Amino acid sequence: MANASHPLCQPWSALSPSTASRSPAGSPPRSVHSAFYRGLFGWETSDVGGGRTVLTKEGQPVAGLAEAAGSQTGPPSWTTYLATSDIDQGLSRIEAEGGAVLQPAGDGWEARTALARDASGAVFELWQSGDRPGMALWEEFGALMWSENFTPDVEQAKQFYAAVFGLRYADPFPWHFGDPATAMGTYTMFATTGDGVDQSNAVGSLGQLDPHDPVGQPHWMPCFATSDVTTTSETAEHLGGRVLSGPYDTRSKPSPMPCASRRLPSGSGSA
Repeated sequence: MANASHPLCQPWSALSPSTASRSPAGSPPRSVHSAFYRGLFGWETSDVGGGRTVLTKEGQPVAGLAEAAGSQTGPPSWTTYLATSDIDQGLSRIEAEGGAVLQPAGDGWEARTALARDASGAVFELWQSGDRPGMALWEEFGALMWSENFTPDVEQAKQFYAAVFGLRYADPFPWHFGDPATAMGTYTMFATTGDGVDQSNAVGSLGQLDPHDPVGQPHWMPCFATSDVTTTSETAEHLGGRVLSGPYDTRSKPSPMPCASRRLPSGSGSA
């Protein structure tokens, strides 16, 4: 798959195809994360200096590991990167729309990046491509499939990301697993290209934050593709991770996949 043709890679109006797991000081070393994902998805690792490790599959980058900035606390977590062609303009828009810049733009590994928080409180990073636009594989086993933002205020999040990144949205629908009486709020798919939004062009979603969500605060969560969610969840547990919820079968609804949430041994969550 060619990176440049994927909608996640389009600057400004897209999610970046890059994700990174960050470990605060005192967390288990990156080698623990590397071993977990090597066993789970077959990812290879390559240290690039500066406390960063590139994760690859079949020689192609799919994600990264990094030591958290000094201001970042809490358990290890995945960070979603949002692509921009002008990071300085992006940071200005974020502040104008009620977000906050947590770490100013700086030159990183083959990109210029900055840490920010949206108007609802979810933390993400901006990625202005240098030599590397982001991941080179997606929507296949062991690669990013979907990105979700869980927020206490979906409408506020929609306005923020539409104004800052040009996201467009499908009509929201109740989010439940078979029984409408158990609906946990709304679920809104978004896209970065096309006139409308449906399963053919949606690349992620905004969902109502469940009060019982183990993360406990607004956040982005990457979803990685697998051919069998149940088997992959069992493998995660065998490797020392923990399944937090699911597996769920969402194929009867306007969302794209069966899914499960899991946590690796050091605490970082993904779906």
